[in-house]
Amino acid sequence: VMDSNLALKSLYNNVEGYGQSMHVAWGKLYKKELFNIIKYPVGKINEDEFVIHHLYGMANKVVLNKSILYYYLQRDSIMGQPFSEKRFDSLEALMDRIIYFQNRGLKELKQKTCMQYNYFIRDNYYLIKDKKLRKKLKSYYLPVSYFKGCFNLKNYLSYYMFKLFPFIFKVFIKK
Repeated sequence: VMDSNLALKSLYNNVEGYGQSMHVAWGKLYKKELFNIIKYPVGKINEDEFVIHHLYGMANKVVLNKSILYYYLQRDSIMGQPFSEKRFDSLEALMDRIIYFQNRGLKELKQKTCMQYNYFIRDNYYLIKDKKLRKKLKSYYLPVSYFKGCFNLKNYLSYYMFKLFPFIFKVFIKK
């Protein structure tokens, strides 16, 4: 059993003995009243990323059960497809999460989400072959002021190195 804060921390920390991912909404049961307030965004992929922190934040408790209660049939999904502009939805969801944690004074979780946001851009930047799509992804790289209090000196240097010289960054930093 976890309280709301521990559930939020589980977004970034593994829960020992629990094989299921805590950062997605599937595989969990919820009180239906939560969805009177929280809505899945229409037309977005990775819609779990938009709501899971809100669900955990509103829950009085989160109970984990290791039992296998159903099986999930995995079909071809967008996640198995080459990078497309729809994946930018994840950045929008992560920005919502950064603001959510900031507004609640959850500094450590904000820091982890800022890093996840930046890693998403940097990791996918090198996978994209289309120059226009790569440029658009890089435009999501926010001014450092958005990440105030999130980075140590090494992270700031890494942030600027990638922003200014992404291919030098790849050679010297990202190995």
